[in-house]
Amino acid sequence: MKGFKFTDELLRLALDGTKTQTRRCDDELRFHLGELFPLQDSNGVNHGWARITHVVRQRLQDISEDDCYGEGVKKCVLYPWPGNPEGRCCVWANIGFRSLWDPIAKPDEKWNDNPLVWAYTFERTEAP
Repeated sequence: MKGFKFTDELLRLALDGTKTQTRRCDDELRFHLGELFPLQDSNGVNHGWARITHVVRQRLQDISEDDCYGEGVKKCVLYPWPGNPEGRCCVWANIGFRSLWDPIAKPDEKWNDNPLVWAYTFERTEAP
């Protein structure tokens, strides 16, 4: 079964329940409300299950501060940033989210492109 692939760091946060949202630039809706999906690593290996609790279509930059935290952004920690690889304190949650998004986004789906995304909220659950 196809699921959502996450980087190691974001997969760990999804598995421990800290990450409860993900945004995808898919043209088509991948999962519907109430649907189960596997939490996968970047190689497609399943590590757990989650259930979709909310789905909305929005522009990437419409993400709220609370949604940034749901995406796994931590409050005021050091995030690496171009020109400052040691990191900087994340004063605004969307800066932290951008630092997670841009390195893994396709060239035409970066923060500044403000693409349409599907915003999925999910909760961990037992295997079906």
